[in-house]
Amino acid sequence: MKFQKQEDVQLGTVDENVEIVDCRAIIPSEGDTISISGTLKVKGDLEIRGSLHVYAIDAKGMISIEGNLSSEDGVRVKKNSLEVEGNVQARDLDIDKTLLVGGNLECETARAGSSVKVGKDARATKISGGGSVKIAGDAHVDRISAGGSVKIEGDSRVDDI
Repeated sequence: MKFQKQEDVQLGTVDENVEIVDCRAIIPSEGDTISISGTLKVKGDLEIRGSLHVYAIDAKGMISIEGNLSSEDGVRVKKNSLEVEGNVQARDLDIDKTLLVGGNLECETARAGSSVKVGKDARATKISGGGSVKIAGDAHVDRISAGGSVKIEGDSRVDDI
């Protein structure tokens, strides 16, 4: 399923891969969640006005999600950032610029070329930021690395910084 150069794309439950090229936004057709059993491929900046459950994301452009993000596999954003207002649950996150999570982060690995910012708690095997890592809540992480600074405002159970 492919959408090109549309302002708003309405999606509900989709049982295949979805490709979005130069569209402004994805809007849930029912309720507040979009569910895609395949991979969401994105070219261009995209705003998702609700929560997203997806197998995987492969994007080249800024991705902004107004709700929660859950990905069974991984999220890859090339040459840009991922901003999620709610919680993020994914196996792996690989973001070339900034990873910004307003809520909780739960993953195996999270890597951002610039910075990782988590508004609440983080649970992960590894979190790395090219510049900085900031976790406003508790951190239960095996390993955190940053080119610049690491700041954890809550309790931390980190094996290696």
